[in-house]
Amino acid sequence: DRKSRQYIRRMKKKNPNAIIAVVGCYSQVSPEEILEIEEVNLVMGTNERRTIVDEIKKLEVVEGDKKASTVDDIMKVRAFEDIEISQSNGRTRAFMKIQDGCDRFCTYCIIPYARGGKVRSRDIESIVNEAKTLAENGYEEVVLTGIHVASYGKDLKEEKVALLDVIKKINEIDGIKRIRTSSVEPILF
Repeated sequence: DRKSRQYIRRMKKKNPNAIIAVVGCYSQVSPEEILEIEEVNLVMGTNERRTIVDEIKKLEVVEGDKKASTVDDIMKVRAFEDIEISQSNGRTRAFMKIQDGCDRFCTYCIIPYARGGKVRSRDIESIVNEAKTLAENGYEEVVLTGIHVASYGKDLKEEKVALLDVIKKINEIDGIKRIRTSSVEPILF
C-alpha cells in the first residue's frame, strides 16, 4: 500500500496534468482511503477494468475537482469478467485467465475480499475461442491462470465442466503445442 501511494505521488509529480486512476486489489478493499489521496482522480475495483477508458474520458471533460469512484461490491459479483485479447505482440506464450475469486477465506489472505468470495469460471466456449485466436496469431503455448485454477467449473451449475475439460479442448486446437496451468492446488481435485 505504501509503495502504491509513493508511486501515485511520483507519477503525478512527473506529469501534473495526468489523470491518475488506481485499479485493482488495493482499490477494491480500500477505495475510500485511496480517494483521499490528493493526486488520485479515479478509483476502480477489480471488476470494472473494462470501463477504464470511458471513465477517464468522463473525467477529462469535468471542470474543477476531478474525482470519481466506481467500486462495486465484489461479494455480489457472480459473472466472470471476460476480457479477450485485442492484439498480438509477437510472442509464443500467452496467459489466459479462466477463473477468478476464492471461497476459502484463509485468515492470512485478502483475495476473497479483493477478487470476490465466490469462484467465477469463464465460459468454456470463450476460452476455446480465445485459444483459437491465439493459435492463429502464432502463439504456441497457453498458460491457464486464475486464483485457484483447479476450482474451475465448480460454479457452473448448468454444464458440468472442469479444468481437465478445458485442457482437453485446448489440446485439440492446431498450433497450440503446450498448455500450462498456474495456481493449481491439489486439495481442490
